[in-house]
Amino acid sequence: MKKFLKGKMSISHIFFMAAFSAIVNTIISHNVNWDNRYITGLIAGLVTFIGGILAIFIIKND
Repeated sequence: MKKFLKGKMSISHIFFMAAFSAIVNTIISHNVNWDNRYITGLIAGLVTFIGGILAIFIIKND
């Protein structure tokens, strides 16, 4: 696990996180009518966190 968590983020990691977050938020916003902004913010934060974890494991810097 320490191999992946070196604290280094590349441009490709950041781009993957942004693209993943944009795609998921677009799908969610078209299918769900959010009235509560707090829940929307929590979901957006969770999606960004999951995108970061996926970026670390999918795009490996060797």
